[in-house]
Amino acid sequence: MSNRKYCYQAFVILEAASPLRVGTGHREGIQDNPILRDAFQIPYIPATSLAGVLRHLHQEVEGKTTSTIFGSAANALESDKTGSRIEFSSMHLVLGQEASQWRVADGVKAIHELKAPLDQHYRTQFREHVRINHRGVADKENHGKFDSELLPKGSRFACQISFWPEQEDSAAWEEVLQLLQHPLFRLGAGSRKGFGQMKLVALYERQLDLSQEEDMDRYLQTSACLDKHPTALYNKRSLATLDYNELKHYQLQLEAEDFVLFGGDFNLSLAKKLLLTAGEQDQLPDFTPKVETAIAWTKEDQLREATFYLLPATSIKGAIAHRFVYHLAKAKKVYADPQQDQLDQIEVFLKQNVELISSVEEANKMMEDLLKVEQQLAPEQDSNSQIDNEDINKAVKALFGLAAKIENIEGRSIQQGQRGRLLLSDIYVEQSKAEIKIFNHVAIDRFTAGALDQALYSEEVLALKEGIRLDLYVEKAAFEGDPLIQQAFEAALKDLVSGHLPLGGGVMRGHGRMKGEIQTTEA
Repeated sequence: MSNRKYCYQAFVILEAASPLRVGTGHREGIQDNPILRDAFQIPYIPATSLAGVLRHLHQEVEGKTTSTIFGSAANALESDKTGSRIEFSSMHLVLGQEASQWRVADGVKAIHELKAPLDQHYRTQFREHVRINHRGVADKENHGKFDSELLPKGSRFACQISFWPEQEDSAAWEEVLQLLQHPLFRLGAGSRKGFGQMKLVALYERQLDLSQEEDMDRYLQTSACLDKHPTALYNKRSLATLDYNELKHYQLQLEAEDFVLFGGDFNLSLAKKLLLTAGEQDQLPDFTPKVETAIAWTKEDQLREATFYLLPATSIKGAIAHRFVYHLAKAKKVYADPQQDQLDQIEVFLKQNVELISSVEEANKMMEDLLKVEQQLAPEQDSNSQIDNEDINKAVKALFGLAAKIENIEGRSIQQGQRGRLLLSDIYVEQSKAEIKIFNHVAIDRFTAGALDQALYSEEVLALKEGIRLDLYVEKAAFEGDPLIQQAFEAALKDLVSGHLPLGGGVMRGHGRMKGEIQTTEA
């Protein structure tokens, strides 16, 4: 490093536009997927996570080698090996601004001062998950029920990025900075479940020539600590909005035609409040909308907590995926019932032979011949069905991805998996922009047509006062293998905006119908 005189640095504030999960990778106590914490038990994001995401994204977006910036891969030829010229600090939580300086949970002194307010405002959330097996039901045998600990939407992090080019290279530096606002830039696990979307809040940048005394003084005056970082020694700037040719952006403006119900869980906090109020225990609904606490920031960059109704991205994605398979099977003419030409062959056989029946023996012989015809058609039907199902599975894998699993191929254990190419995020609805309605239900005894004993229950649903916006980003590579993939996907979206694909729970009771319009652009 001593022979490098150019140093480009950036102090960056990033905000989680959706919940964030950077996990430990193993279970702890009763938590299945706990988040990573430092020695002071404060959540943080290690520098390796940020470096890995940006390296991979740079290679995808720019379509060229990353070795000149991020260094060569471990398996590169000895003559091609180079070290990384870019450095990342760990990402630490931000509490806000104080006297125009960002307060960051970095350093023993800062943590001592900020630990109490951090614990108060950055309270983690928990999401319940259910792993589905090949039959479409909960996978009980392989511990299909699990939870994830998440940092709330609105969590802010600070980090420093330093780039040491061999010569002036503002273009490469700009490429790296542009990645911070790319739609595919997501941190942590579950990015295809809607987690980890990041938003650039503030960027302080400088390009130093260390052979100049003034630049060297500015470099030496800058501490490695992120708390109260001297942003006055940087230039605050914004990044230009670019067109991302590798993405297709679908923006759906939706308005609910009926009541909606997402979550349907037992609201423990509401139960505690009502149980403390005498005489109101009977008002507690059995099913309530999913609510989640998020962090909202004021114009002065001060944080506050707010509670929102949650429309999970996984619920929306699941509905779209099922309808996508329907439209794809329809376009490929893959049907569950026998094909019409096979039925026609059986019908012709019957017409030719039914008039020749004059005895029971002849009738039995005709049934045996008919069975042989069906047996001849069965392998052809099974073969065609298998080929068609393989095509559909490939299309689903290309768009929605495939969970990684170990398969034995030619005597070698190879991990097979595919990252999904569809990105979307959770939708948060302010509580003031929705009204609640409680429906009372009773289960009916099918034999007596009366109410079942202890079968009275209620559900709390939402009436949205305003429309909601759903943004979907699709990597164009998902559409390249088969043009029917894009056709089926867009047909599923048209069903959604026309009210033919309801979302959430209770759809068979009339909930969840949406109508709206689709705007398609190149991201």
